[in-house]
Amino acid sequence: MFSFLDAWQPTVFPAVCFLAWLPVFVLWPAHRTRIFFIGTSIATIFFVAGPILGPGLLLINIGGYVVVELVARAPLARGPLFLLALAALHAGYWACFGLLIPAGYCELLPDYAAGTYVLFSGIGLTFFRLVSYFWERVRRHRPALGFGDYLAYMLFFPQFRHGPIERAHDFVPRLRAARRNWQPRDVAVGLARVALGALVLIGLRQAIRHGVPAAYKNNPYRLLMELFEDPTSLSLPALLLLLHAPAVALYALESASAHLQLGVARAFGVRGSENFRYPFLATNPADVWRRWNITLSFWLRDYAFFPLCRWRALRYVSIVLTFVYAGLLHGLAWRHAVWGVYMGLAVLLSVGLFQRRRAPNAGPAPRPPPLRAALGRVLARVATVHLLCIGGLIFFDPRHAGARVLYHYGRLLLGLVGF
Repeated sequence: MFSFLDAWQPTVFPAVCFLAWLPVFVLWPAHRTRIFFIGTSIATIFFVAGPILGPGLLLINIGGYVVVELVARAPLARGPLFLLALAALHAGYWACFGLLIPAGYCELLPDYAAGTYVLFSGIGLTFFRLVSYFWERVRRHRPALGFGDYLAYMLFFPQFRHGPIERAHDFVPRLRAARRNWQPRDVAVGLARVALGALVLIGLRQAIRHGVPAAYKNNPYRLLMELFEDPTSLSLPALLLLLHAPAVALYALESASAHLQLGVARAFGVRGSENFRYPFLATNPADVWRRWNITLSFWLRDYAFFPLCRWRALRYVSIVLTFVYAGLLHGLAWRHAVWGVYMGLAVLLSVGLFQRRRAPNAGPAPRPPPLRAALGRVLARVATVHLLCIGGLIFFDPRHAGARVLYHYGRLLLGLVGF
């Protein structure tokens, strides 16, 4: 509908469009803040998403409220009806990966375009927020939100397309009080975060476009796919770059997106949940997920891991199953399941080692010398980043899930020691 937006659709830059409503917000009555956010978010969604996806998203959100409240009031809400509705939500979500991808997303490779479309268009976050509200209402007996509060929570545009994943009963009071607590300083802080996020995103885009050979200028992703297909020509330094660059670029993309979205929300007096906390400083794989996409990690903990832990037979594999589920939420592809098994086993082993060190009958462990402790932390962080980047390689390689690259990597490492 608006061709000038096409190039920015697979990013979070459309969130900046919401800043056009800031002069209206400053003059808006504080007691009608909820109406402001509902009306402006719907208008912005229609403007950015177009005449088909925009109304579709609105209808999905309205229908979701009706379904949740019907199930919550039904006699069998905590039993078969709950599971049936939850399965229907997942089926509808995964069906969206088969939708026709609009202009703007098609420049990506087919293996990534569907997931980027679902997770950057508002479809993905609608699913995550709806499941969260559904679970809280039915399983934890939280009070129903009024329809206006629900719409304000679900449609709040600065965080509509790519998060963070807020919890309805915690976020609605922040939305209601936004205009009353708003100060001019919020605009300055918010715009500073928007500028930082935009600077990183533009820099990342330019680095990808200009950091590749001339033959791949029009499609730099093709170079990545060719290297995944045949990495045997790469030396060890080049292979290490291939192993780590995709995960580092993904972190730059995600953290900058978080800055931009949280900055737009802050300009309107809404303080969102921080989503990243220096994940490359984590000292073990479990610590990574307390720092990377934090709200998604807590979502998975509350709505996947904790329910699985209740079944004793799944106690020792619930971590792995949770990560497999997390991978499949990015698309029904076998490499996502492989990533889930890999990352789940890494986290499970790190948790097991940590618990073994902290065994209750072992007594206090002697403190190592400061220099040795500092060196240990550095090595732990390097090893954790390396494990994380190998997981990224598995996730990004659509044909072999990183198998060929890792095989060549193993050969080069063995060659260093004479094999």
